[in-house]
Amino acid sequence: MIGVLPLGDITVLILIVTLFTGPKHLLVPFYDTPLTKAVTAFGLLAILSVAYSIWPVQSIRFVISSGLLIAILYVSLVKIIRAPRDVQFFFRLMIIGSALFTFTGIVLGDWDGRIRVQSAFDTNDLAMFLVVILPMTLSERALAKTRLHSMLLGILTLGMILLIILTSSRGGFLALVAVSCYLLLFPGFVAGRQQASMRTKFARLAAIVILGTSILLLAPSHTRERILGITELSEDYNVTYARGGRLGIWSRGMEYLGSHPWGGGVASYQRVDAVMGGQFKAPHNSFVQVFVETGVINGAIYLSLFFGSWLGLRRVAKSISRQSVLHESQDAQIVYAYSHALAASLIGFVVAGFFLSHGYSPMLFSLWAFVGVVIRLARRNAIGENIGESQMSSRSVQLRRTS
Repeated sequence: MIGVLPLGDITVLILIVTLFTGPKHLLVPFYDTPLTKAVTAFGLLAILSVAYSIWPVQSIRFVISSGLLIAILYVSLVKIIRAPRDVQFFFRLMIIGSALFTFTGIVLGDWDGRIRVQSAFDTNDLAMFLVVILPMTLSERALAKTRLHSMLLGILTLGMILLIILTSSRGGFLALVAVSCYLLLFPGFVAGRQQASMRTKFARLAAIVILGTSILLLAPSHTRERILGITELSEDYNVTYARGGRLGIWSRGMEYLGSHPWGGGVASYQRVDAVMGGQFKAPHNSFVQVFVETGVINGAIYLSLFFGSWLGLRRVAKSISRQSVLHESQDAQIVYAYSHALAASLIGFVVAGFFLSHGYSPMLFSLWAFVGVVIRLARRNAIGENIGESQMSSRSVQLRRTS
């Protein structure tokens, strides 16, 4: 069903067509978008690593296939998005995709095993995808104008949480906990709403614990056993299995990085693992993957993109919340809600990606593109202009009434 559709390739194709056939005056400059210079530097260093790659064939294959598609995706999003409503359009597309996967997984998935959506996602990948989209769904629910719309998004949220747990992905579960904690500390996607009291925060925490516990108890026994296995890490194969476990894979990679600080070449980690006495294993850690493959300098750029993104989004949220006329601008509400959502999504990716080989994930570069355009919209006073327009319209209405 939905699992056999190449949704990522279809989306990239639509973006390419829009980029090269759409009205040129609608496209925005590229390098004035925050993060773009750092993303470009990261990409160039990854490409240059092909020259000294320990597995040149695989590195070249990655650059001309996946790397090219990621670059087109990032450039297209940055240049096409001009207004908060454009961001909302792409967010809604991603939410619709998560709804399709959630429905397919829960209704058609095999509850006797780890649920997956046919060939579209590995179980761990599916959990990460849903965790990243979950805050976007909550932000869209906060912006909903009708009770029906809000109710449907609420049901989808519960379905996504259920499916994350049914994947039995421990990394996905930890990411879900991290996102929930962030949303507890920074509650609400609606700007201007009063900060919750300590009693309210504890009540929300209790509600999250009760909801999570209830879903775990309703989940199949094998799902509970696997997730609760987090508490017994000393007996986990990732710790005890030196050659094939995650700790062994990571330690061999870092040992290689110590002697080759420039890296082993993009998409070469499996060959690195074999050279260091391993079993030709994937890194199963996005951060170790980037450092070992593209070097210390590029790894530092990679980390700076996460920190810069999160701090930039927090500044945007604080800045918008201080605007006294915020309630008069729908665009300002959208940017405020999405700045919260993207900050939470980044946290979800960091935690889930710590256990997966997604150092160059298209989803990650999409998040960075969204972060950049949201910060750009706030800095360019696009929101302020809309607020000013709404003020002028309201004043004109008042003048007409008085006249």
